[in-house]
Amino acid sequence: MRRRTFLTTVGVGITTAVAGCNSKAQSGKPSTATSGSKGDEDSQRTTSGAGESTPTDTSTPGDERTRIERGGSSDQVLGDGSLTEEGLRRPHRVALTNQTDEAQPVSLSVQGTETASFDGQYVLEPSATVSIALTDLDTYTVQATGLEADATESLSIEPSQFTCNVTRTSIAFTAEGTFESTSLSTRMACPGVITEAVPAESTVSKTFGDEDPPAAGGDAAHNVVVGNPTGEAWTVRVILASETAPQLDGIYTIEPDGESRLTLTESGTYDIGVRVLETGTTETIRLTAADFDCNVSTTQVEVDADGHLEKTTVSTLMACPGETQPTAHNESSS
Repeated sequence: MRRRTFLTTVGVGITTAVAGCNSKAQSGKPSTATSGSKGDEDSQRTTSGAGESTPTDTSTPGDERTRIERGGSSDQVLGDGSLTEEGLRRPHRVALTNQTDEAQPVSLSVQGTETASFDGQYVLEPSATVSIALTDLDTYTVQATGLEADATESLSIEPSQFTCNVTRTSIAFTAEGTFESTSLSTRMACPGVITEAVPAESTVSKTFGDEDPPAAGGDAAHNVVVGNPTGEAWTVRVILASETAPQLDGIYTIEPDGESRLTLTESGTYDIGVRVLETGTTETIRLTAADFDCNVSTTQVEVDADGHLEKTTVSTLMACPGETQPTAHNESSS
């Protein structure tokens, strides 16, 4: 059985999907999530109830079920925290709460595609919560199971759900013996966070800086193009940072012969990072004022059939006023 509702409040967007299910209870496996556990004593501690100070339950769930007291919470961190070190996207949190009046044995599994995974079993007292912070960009499969009930909720957390906002996916075990899932975001404007599909043989473009053509004798624009000449689609994350702050955090799913183009119209220092999400292959580009002259120049990054990256910078190499001879800036890497 599945129900769906949509709720909206000022400044907060909520989308709710409700699911009952048919799968049986499953046993958990050891967790690979990081936590602040300092020893056996701390790992067996449960959190206090509502209205009291609530120390974090830092246990690592295994064969024994971790009990979380009424109104308490267990906060876990999954990943290396890369989302707080680069780009504009922020961690996404998954939380499982017992909304019944009785203690409920449950399991929670979070499986990353390219990153770490978590698998734990709990006994949740009423209003108790287990929460997982996903700190690396990835596609995650999440499954909550009632260990003594015929109820399972499965959902996916996609890279597009990591934005500059505070985002949270909440799963609740209800009095009806089913699960309800809710995705919530603060919905702040994120102009530099882009998630786009690039159709085959198409170009998706974005310009940074003054969009007017440069004045005669001034610096021409520099283009950064990420292309996919292969026969399959690849998902690429592009982070553009100026000297002051990140300007773009884009995720592009590029179909064959498609490309993403960034046009930088103002000279300066820029750092560009390109990563293929399916393989983890990365390429870094650093542009300085020397890369902006009267020539039209382009840094081309292409994904090959193995999901690796190849980089080349080309220029029209016209003689610019004041130069005794044209200069070339060509390079490649893989």
